[in-house]
Amino acid sequence: MEIARHLPQLFPIGMGLMCAFIAFCFYRELAAHRSLPTLREYFEEFPECETGRGVRCCECGSGSIWQHKTVWGPIFECRHCGEQLYRR
Repeated sequence: MEIARHLPQLFPIGMGLMCAFIAFCFYRELAAHRSLPTLREYFEEFPECETGRGVRCCECGSGSIWQHKTVWGPIFECRHCGEQLYRR
């Protein structure tokens, strides 16, 4: 059991790496969330996607939009083609 002798020195390193990985994942998700337009910006860029019944997908034209919840707030995606459309 040679490795058991080194665990007290390795534990802080492992915890530090795990914290860095979690921070990286949160940052990546935040960057993806902020890269999407808001609903108002989405309608400014794609005015044809604003309908009397709601929102249409700019890629495929489908009206089937669903809300995907994230830590940073909801993201709205097209159920038909999977395109991420806008954020709230």
